[in-house]
Order: sequence, then structure tokens, then C-alpha cells
Amino acid sequence: MVKRGGFFGGDATAVELVSVNIATKPFVMKRLMMVGVSVLLVFFALMCTKRRVGISEGTGNMADTWNIVVDSSYEGVGANNHLVTYQGVAGDYFEFADNGNAYTKEGPVLDTLTYKVLADSVHIIISDFGSNFNGVQDTSVISDHTATSMTITSKEFLTPGGIFWRKVVLSR
Repeated sequence: MVKRGGFFGGDATAVELVSVNIATKPFVMKRLMMVGVSVLLVFFALMCTKRRVGISEGTGNMADTWNIVVDSSYEGVGANNHLVTYQGVAGDYFEFADNGNAYTKEGPVLDTLTYKVLADSVHIIISDFGSNFNGVQDTSVISDHTATSMTITSKEFLTPGGIFWRKVVLSR
């Protein structure tokens, strides 16, 4: 009496092993599906990778004058903490210089900040932009960066005194 434990059962005879036909339609379809799904996953992974334009570590290639479209931040403490949105007007700017300084003008207010683009080309440290804890400036994110527009957003911190956050939309 021959035991029929199946292909992986270990009790198959040589005749049964030879009779397995790998050219059957289900076997071929499974292989094609596995290859097809793998190709699609690689394709989608490559398509979803966001291209970063024109920024490198250090002061980066973003050195230029950018017009302020909108500058939003939270002001006040406790119940008085509220979102303030400044709409840029002609003459307002963020100028990122090659020396690591960022010169800003919003209305009559002029300021000089320092900045550094980090190695990943997505994060930037700008003095007095967003939150500063114990003398350490927090890292902000550069997003939607193209040849003509860029957004810089600080992390949002929720504290008992309110929200601390800033977002600047720039264009040129």
C-alpha cells in the first residue's frame, strides 16, 4: 500500500514526483502574478518619490530673494493664543544669502536671521523661526519647493500657554 501524503508529505514516489506538471495554467499564472505585482510595487515606489529641487546642505542653492505670499503664526498666551495671518505685499521678502543669513522684510519690519539647510535637503534651521527651547532652535520643513515657490513650516507645539507654530509661503 502506497501512502499518498501529497507533494510535500515526504511519502511521494518517484513516479508521483515526475507527474507534477509545472507548465499547468495555475502554476504559470501564479508566477506571472508575483512578477507583475513586484513590478507594480517598484513602479509605484519610484513614482511616489518626491523630487527635491535646488537645495543642498549648508546654505544651499536657495540663495535668492523670495516674495512673501503668506506668513502665518500663533501669537498670545492662554485664552489669547490665536492664529495671525499676514498677507505679503509688494516689497516684502525673504532673502537667503550665500553667507547663511536670511534677510526679511514684512511691512516696515526688517530682520536678519541665520539659516542652514540640513543634509536631507528637506529640513532647515532658521533662527527665531518657530520654537526655541533652551537656546536650541527647532528644525523646520521645506515643502512644495519648485523654481518659483516654496513653503517653510515649523513643527507645531501644543503647550499650556498655547500653540507655537509658523508657516511661510514664498514665491519668486
